[in-house]
Amino acid sequence: MNSNPFMTQVAIAPAAHQLTHAQRVWTLGSCFSDEVGRRLSGELFNVEVNPMGILFNPLSIARALERVISGEPCTAEELVYSELSGLWHCFDFHSSFSTPTAEATLANINSAVGRLHSSLPTLSCLMLTFGSARAFVRRSSGNVVANCHKFPASEFEVRDYTAQEIADRFAPLLQRLKVIAPQLQVLLTVSPVRHKAYGFHADKLSKANLLIATDMITARCEFAEYFPAYEIMTDELRDYRFYAADMIHPSDTAADYIYRRFADIYFSSSTRSIAKEGAALVRRMAHRPLHGASTSCYLAFRQQTAQDVRNFMHLHPETAEAVNRFLNHNDLHL
Repeated sequence: MNSNPFMTQVAIAPAAHQLTHAQRVWTLGSCFSDEVGRRLSGELFNVEVNPMGILFNPLSIARALERVISGEPCTAEELVYSELSGLWHCFDFHSSFSTPTAEATLANINSAVGRLHSSLPTLSCLMLTFGSARAFVRRSSGNVVANCHKFPASEFEVRDYTAQEIADRFAPLLQRLKVIAPQLQVLLTVSPVRHKAYGFHADKLSKANLLIATDMITARCEFAEYFPAYEIMTDELRDYRFYAADMIHPSDTAADYIYRRFADIYFSSSTRSIAKEGAALVRRMAHRPLHGASTSCYLAFRQQTAQDVRNFMHLHPETAEAVNRFLNHNDLHL
């Protein structure tokens, strides 16, 4: 029952499986999966946040997963050089993998693919966020690209994929993943980010295809379920004050609200308690001194923080990998 008479609340069915800090989680897909993934990471869940880079269309997400399943490395023949950026790119990957040398770009990509391939059997939760049913196809190869890397528009054609095409690609792919990781649960979401460049009517059609596709996939894969992030944004938070300055992306306030709704469904009371402790510890670990790192006050603070980290991992050993990942990612030495 909605206790707020000034908003319509989206009803969410109870989760079939709840999330814990002991589980290995990947978020893959559009930039909205970054938003959820960063918040999970900030509460010391064992999460890989968009480890294949931002991927907007379902076909590119599927291609990334197929590469991870097989451990298929990227090859030099797949790379292209951009005179505009001075970087080597792969059309299957986000530009965050791109570098000024082909060797480094291949190393970045293949390191990620190899790491994910090795850890796939232990994956417990895969969160997929579909951003758009519209994809760009490279004319010379006929392949869908994950990123155009600012190459001329004439090199690509635009294609809108149907719900059936998306479901037919994903359902068997998720079944393959389930064989490798029998404990796997899949969480599907549709990004609430609006693709203004397509035109709002085209974007609505795209979102409709994604919503229907997720429904088809969950019907065919009993271990997959849908979380209504899109509906929460459009039906509960239907006000421009919940958008960022570009009026396209959800604001931090909106993303926080959607994440709280997510936590209400997928976290037990004990998980919420550990998450709250983890968030406080992350804030402490990330603290930077105003007056230099050599002051006696700050040194005492760092010593106490190191003790707090040890105490936290002793009480919650399942968080050790997440704690170490946070420390390494932020180049922190306690």
